[in-house]
Amino acid sequence: MSTTKVKLFVFLPLLCACVSLAQVCQAPPGTKDAASRHGIEIPISVSGGIVFVAVAMSDGKTYSFLLDSGFEDSVLDPETVRALHLSSGDKHVEAAPGGKVETSTVTGVHRSVGGQTLAEESLTTLDLSGLSPLVGHRIDGVLGFDFFQQFAVILDYQHQRLTLCDPISFQAGRGQSVALNLGSRQPYMETQIESSSGKVIQASIEIDTGKVDPFSLNAAFARRNGLLDSAPALLAMKGVSVGGETQAWVTRAKSLRFAGLMIKNPVMAISEEDVDRAGGQIGYGLLKRFTITFDYSRKKAVFEPNSSFDQPFEFDHAGLVLGTGGADFSSLTVFMVIAGTPAAAAGVQPGDEILTIQDRPASAFSIGEAREYFEHAVGPQKLTIRRNGSTVLLTVQCRPIV
Repeated sequence: MSTTKVKLFVFLPLLCACVSLAQVCQAPPGTKDAASRHGIEIPISVSGGIVFVAVAMSDGKTYSFLLDSGFEDSVLDPETVRALHLSSGDKHVEAAPGGKVETSTVTGVHRSVGGQTLAEESLTTLDLSGLSPLVGHRIDGVLGFDFFQQFAVILDYQHQRLTLCDPISFQAGRGQSVALNLGSRQPYMETQIESSSGKVIQASIEIDTGKVDPFSLNAAFARRNGLLDSAPALLAMKGVSVGGETQAWVTRAKSLRFAGLMIKNPVMAISEEDVDRAGGQIGYGLLKRFTITFDYSRKKAVFEPNSSFDQPFEFDHAGLVLGTGGADFSSLTVFMVIAGTPAAAAGVQPGDEILTIQDRPASAFSIGEAREYFEHAVGPQKLTIRRNGSTVLLTVQCRPIV
């Protein structure tokens, strides 16, 4: 990896190919809309930074699946397996970010999205319940590599829609194209990172639609490149992944470049993980600024910036990691308080249920809206909190902390 300091930041031209041809997106064969010249358009929902897709299962019911390009295979939550009266095989323990997870194999799975039958009938089971409170939505399963491989997939964050195209006839339209390495059944692209000190680093970064924060590096990679030499000066916090909690630090990069695009001053996490993810990942906080085409048949992705592309990156000004509580994930709760931040100074504690924010009922905020509120809040913010059956009034002096 290059660690040379340079004055002029030059992006490697081989990583980018500008796309200017007219888009060709025909519906996949075998659907009632097979003659469509616009593919199969499917509405999506975004909760807590995660994209959810409606998936029809063999019982005739619709389930909410997380769209996750970072998963090597699609999975089912064990509760979904029970609801479908499917039987799973022997259990196995596997390494995952944050620790070990228990998995098994289930066969005879029939799924369809937008009327299109999905190819895989043998899936892995994985307990996803620990992630639901953080995204404010039940997760019945995950659409992973096999889903993206079956179609050319266009993910439009701004208009909250997914378009499935026939990969054979597909031709990308506007946007910037980047080559993908799919050897791990995950989409990696080559990037260049300029650290806050001016050091330029090349990194293989995963495009991860199942990741909430904008951009992260693996701690082992960061150490090899001297990015954790000043760890005590960084904002220390915990990360959360499918295997449990991870140690993380938060800082900013001066820039991130890929596909001929420059992302300025992104918030960057550095995470300790038990699995090798090469350099790191980019997630919702950055991906939401684009319409992204995943064209696995040609091993490429196309990024088309939307109207939010140039918005500055923010980190929670209170120092909170917010989650949800209750069977329907309707209450706003404090999942984590970062040490040394305004929330910690004000006495906010993990497990607190937030009842009001500046006299507005917390029920008026979705988990995503509450996070966005605290990313921009400045000055005193009055919170009414329920703690151990009692009501507590606190004032958090919000300010930028990263």
